[in-house]
Amino acid sequence: MTTLLRCENISKFYNEGDQEVQVLKEVSFSMDAGELVAIVGSSGSGKKYAFAYTGGLDQPSSGEVWIQDQSLQKLSANKLASLRNQHLGLCVSVPSFDGGFHCIGKRDDADVNWKNRTNRKQKIVLKKMLQAVGLSHRITHRPSALSGGERQRVAIARCFGE
Repeated sequence: MTTLLRCENISKFYNEGDQEVQVLKEVSFSMDAGELVAIVGSSGSGKKYAFAYTGGLDQPSSGEVWIQDQSLQKLSANKLASLRNQHLGLCVSVPSFDGGFHCIGKRDDADVNWKNRTNRKQKIVLKKMLQAVGLSHRITHRPSALSGGERQRVAIARCFGE
């Protein structure tokens, strides 16, 4: 199977006052195309950092991350966003889409890449995704009208848009 994502020796350090805090220490793993992966661990174990690095949303203090054999550290912001949108679906446990939009509303670049689709096609695909997670009846509801679980299902549906 094709390796989609590869992380080698990623570490995260930050300074808290005069003390250096190490959150991640030389973490290495890979993920094959089509594989579903969950990042789990105790509070403070570095899950947020690992997630941010695997999606190219942030850079590790050391180590390297590749998507499709392209080093994320060597890509421009536009190339990185395009690569992420074409090959990854990222889903966080606390979705943060804007409360002023419906389920099929504004998206940020970490979500699915819709540039090559017409607005009508986007809505058709989004409706199918929401139907797949049991939320077709809530399509016109604003995020503030959805339960926490429903918001998570909307985020999961968006991950599977491509």
